[in-house]
Amino acid sequence: MSTSHSWRFLVLYLFAIVVFACLFSTIPFNDCGPLEFGDAFYFSAVTITTLGYGDISPTMPWGKSFAALEAVCGVVIIGFFLIDLANGISSSAEVRRIQSQKDKLRHHYLTFKKRILGNFVWVLKENGAAEYDRSSEYTKLVEKLMDIEEYEDFMDEQSSKRIHILTTPGVVSDQTLRDMGLEVERFLNLLDLSLNSIPYTCKAASDWMTNFQNDLSFYARNKDTPDFTASVSHLDDIIRDTGVKDSNLQPDTFRHHLDKL
Repeated sequence: MSTSHSWRFLVLYLFAIVVFACLFSTIPFNDCGPLEFGDAFYFSAVTITTLGYGDISPTMPWGKSFAALEAVCGVVIIGFFLIDLANGISSSAEVRRIQSQKDKLRHHYLTFKKRILGNFVWVLKENGAAEYDRSSEYTKLVEKLMDIEEYEDFMDEQSSKRIHILTTPGVVSDQTLRDMGLEVERFLNLLDLSLNSIPYTCKAASDWMTNFQNDLSFYARNKDTPDFTASVSHLDDIIRDTGVKDSNLQPDTFRHHLDKL
């Protein structure tokens, strides 16, 4: 809600009451002359709110004119106050909606990344390049690799043997390749839907997201081609690029730019 503007209208409303009270206690108000300040303040308050009890009434031209002016000012100020209040409520609802969309997209991104890493780990285990005996150990390893530094250390061990396994034609089964392709397509669809409902406020973040979408689209387009295994390397690049850490981008570049949108 736009509370700062709402407070300004409230202050203006109270200020107007005091100003008109001072006028009514100064100018000829009725046959008895100006009002006492207490009566003037009371009359000003009931006039600006358009209550008009009638127990105090102006009879002199100046008193009538300023009373009419104050009533109009009261209606105008309240009108602007209500408009600002409505805009503030609408704006707050929009902020909550956008934040909800971002939270959902962040969850989809983490789920997508975890499933891709799960496929990587499965292939490496089948080829003797990853060790785990129970499903709980598999889950812990995947969770560990969600951290980009852990992922890079893991993949770059043994002179990049693990990356070589993942990108060697014939090593990764067709079913695993299709599974990863489906994960990419599923996340890409969710990404498109979410970004279409999030207004962009940062061009740099918008450009980054567009490039990220293009990278995923390239992978999705090549999932049924003979060179699809080569695009596994491209998917590794995507994971590394979206997870780059430095002092300004925490915890990863995808979520950083998503928050900046």
